[in-house]
Amino acid sequence: MVDGAAGREAAGPEVGPDPRRWWALAVLCLGLSVVSIDNTIVTTALPEIQRELGATQSDLARIADGYTVVFAALLLACGSLADRRGRKLVLDIGLVLFALTSAGAAFAPTPALLSLARVAMGAAGALIMPATLSILMATFPREERAKALGIWTASLGLGIAAGPLAGGILLEHFWWGSIFLVNLPICAIALVGSLKLVRTSRDPSTPPADVPGTVLWTIGIGLVIAGVIEAGEAGLHLAHIGLITTGAVLLVLFVWWERRTPHPMLDLGLFRNPRFTVANLSVALTQFALYGLAFIATQYVQLVLGLSPLQAGLTLLPAIVLVGAVSPFSHVTLRLVGTKVAVAGGLALIVAGLVTGTQLTAHGPYWLVMLMLVFIGLGLGFSLTPAEEAVLGSVPSAKLGVGSAMNDTTLELGGGIGIAVLGTILSVRYQHALARAVHLRGDHLAAAQRSLAHALEEGSEVGAAAKVAFTRGAVTALFVAAAVVAVGVVIAALWLPAHAEHSDDTVVDPDAEYH
Repeated sequence: MVDGAAGREAAGPEVGPDPRRWWALAVLCLGLSVVSIDNTIVTTALPEIQRELGATQSDLARIADGYTVVFAALLLACGSLADRRGRKLVLDIGLVLFALTSAGAAFAPTPALLSLARVAMGAAGALIMPATLSILMATFPREERAKALGIWTASLGLGIAAGPLAGGILLEHFWWGSIFLVNLPICAIALVGSLKLVRTSRDPSTPPADVPGTVLWTIGIGLVIAGVIEAGEAGLHLAHIGLITTGAVLLVLFVWWERRTPHPMLDLGLFRNPRFTVANLSVALTQFALYGLAFIATQYVQLVLGLSPLQAGLTLLPAIVLVGAVSPFSHVTLRLVGTKVAVAGGLALIVAGLVTGTQLTAHGPYWLVMLMLVFIGLGLGFSLTPAEEAVLGSVPSAKLGVGSAMNDTTLELGGGIGIAVLGTILSVRYQHALARAVHLRGDHLAAAQRSLAHALEEGSEVGAAAKVAFTRGAVTALFVAAAVVAVGVVIAALWLPAHAEHSDDTVVDPDAEYH
């Protein structure tokens, strides 16, 4: 933990905020958008990639998941690197590498090379995302941080929503590689803007790199997230349990090492602060609900209600648009009611949305889906920005890179666990309900139980029963999600401090050079 003097040195002399900080924020949000869009845009192109490159199902899984696993695994290490070497420098390097690796992905001639390019894109994205957030926190004064963070959060949500829509539009007119080439102009504009508008900041003490801690964390969290993602896609099997267990053991060793090394990558003392710990948990729960719900809802509206993929993508827009509309103004709520009420209240709205979803049947109604998404969008908009502000406001200025990376890792891990846990519950409940409802045997039953899409190929009678079984599985998963997030409401209400206790409100020196 660094003291106030170190924090002030990290941010520069305290002579007032950067007069061009809002333009700089636009640059940061643009850089963030390229990372968030790429999290989701590739899913739209997987069928065409399979046809054009002859990719197998395993190849497609590596193409889709390689980015996410490497991205999440390297976030903390890249945040630490940004603190030590300069946050702007790391951002600029990340933007250049993201553009280069995107071009490589667009023209990859084989599935193996495309998978490798996606891994490299994940590493570049890990350089960008925590740098944008830590620069934001170092640039804006305390009274403006919640508003700026709300805009950052809105751009993250809009980027995630824009991915499938942009992918669908591009694939209607161009070949599959266009979904990666679209990153090049975005990176170029963000890089020019960074060079002109963004000022650097870093940890002035420049501690030596914590190599053992970096290795233990990166491999450990990578194995956990890989196991969680694989379990969410294929169901929980022994191999996935092995990955998660091995990763957990490495994370325990990471904690052991961080408590003993004189220069830890992550100051574990931060977790003794309830504001940091409970807010991180709240961030994870919002993503647990959002990613799990998106996983369930997109299948439900397509396979049960019969919507097209584009219509299914548009169905999720109300939630994302509400996040984008509410988040920039969440600083007003934060000022009026404080962190505790804002976060607990937002989580309670998410619970209300999930409970609304438990009333769905195999016949809809569609308006109930929309009502569920409205509740959840409002809950995310009201809770996510205050929770993130609480996380980052608990971290000294000199360690903003690590703090931002911890926040981003929590986002990714919460989302991955949401898909894995709720997806597994949905799958198991669906299989059991279908087996009791139809009289298929052998290969036909196994095919129908594999997925609702396969069951719909077994005839109208089996398809109708499968829709009912799927809906029952979805309702069970939503009940579990509501219960989990409700526990988060209680924890936030009991242990999250009502208001922030800021000890370090410094920002970057506006008279410093752009470099």
